[in-house]
Amino acid sequence: MRLQATSSAAGGALLLRVRENIALIGVYNGANKDFYLPETAVQDPPRSQVKVYHGGRRLFEYEYEVLESVLGGGHDLVRIKHFTPQTTSRLRADYISLL
Repeated sequence: MRLQATSSAAGGALLLRVRENIALIGVYNGANKDFYLPETAVQDPPRSQVKVYHGGRRLFEYEYEVLESVLGGGHDLVRIKHFTPQTTSRLRADYISLL
């Protein structure tokens, strides 16, 4: 096994890109299932992926999908698959920012 040295600057840069408990943007009207991250995120399962929460509960991966809203623009769209968020609902996410 060969270990690679990592600089504290590289690790610090990654930590600056970690986002936790970020509100998803979208219309909560009982019909909309598409919500947006405020910035593009790294989506490379299983190493790095957007984690979505509804009412404090982490959603299972089969309950939503993370997509590019514009082809080649980066992952910034969360589509809910198994329920429709109501007017009192709020979705939040943990992710690593692409930039």
